[in-house]
Amino acid sequence: MTHTEQRQRLRAILTGSQCLSPASVFDPLSARIAESDDLDPIPDGAPDLSVVCFRHVPGGRARMAALDAADPAALDRYTDVLCAALNRSGEGWLSTTILRGRTYLRAGIVNYLSSPAAVDAVLATLRRLSPAAAIAAGIPASGAR
Repeated sequence: MTHTEQRQRLRAILTGSQCLSPASVFDPLSARIAESDDLDPIPDGAPDLSVVCFRHVPGGRARMAALDAADPAALDRYTDVLCAALNRSGEGWLSTTILRGRTYLRAGIVNYLSSPAAVDAVLATLRRLSPAAAIAAGIPASGAR
């Protein structure tokens, strides 16, 4: 069985009647990312299983190109600083990963008790911590949201 076939088989189990909460939290997280101007998804589309990778972009997606042009590593530094600040706060826990040469937040939601409200709380905390993380990463705070 190929890796793709294994993923398809597991996805069928998770979306079937055997799963306690099919598509529980990661679908709302993907939806929040898609509808938010300040969250940048990767890869585009629905996530496979329970891992969702994304970046918070201070100032919104429209500012992302300007930030990359001024300092290509700025968003990567910012993502590392923001993730560490979230984890230190105790209000959520994410990890980072390198995808396509860029640093992204990685939400690995595996607890069946996780809820969409928990997703909203973590995103609110990221936004609250954003201005200080932007300053620490060398990004002007004026555009941070």
